[in-house]
Amino acid sequence: MARIHKSLKRPTQILANPRGLLYKVYSQSRDLLKLQSIVRKFVPSTVYVASLSNETLHLVTSSSAAATQIRYRQRNIISAVRRQESKFDINKIKVSVRPDEPESIPLLRPPSPPSDENARQLAATAQYIEDDALRKALINLSKRGQ
Repeated sequence: MARIHKSLKRPTQILANPRGLLYKVYSQSRDLLKLQSIVRKFVPSTVYVASLSNETLHLVTSSSAAATQIRYRQRNIISAVRRQESKFDINKIKVSVRPDEPESIPLLRPPSPPSDENARQLAATAQYIEDDALRKALINLSKRGQ
């Protein structure tokens, strides 16, 4: 088994240091996930906790119907968070609606072939082109004419 250099640390060592930045980020993300699970008990649709700052819990959902449900159940959600997690002091809930982006399928039309006249002009022009590759490309394009 390969030895680990003294300057390198294992992930468990990095996350266990309470003064480290990663420890703070990891603990905040766990707290937000706890809040998210509490909120999802009251709202059946997909709701995500965006942030918690200044006694305001910011929630994001993909539908306006879910946002309305959250607004109607705001007091119940706040009291449930206070009961289950005493370290969070929440007085207000802010809700944002961010719809899911549908998968965009590009509508590609097949290229329209050149007209008969344009095809003849391309073939005539190709005869005077010295570059072999360009001449062949123009001739192939002229053959696509209607």
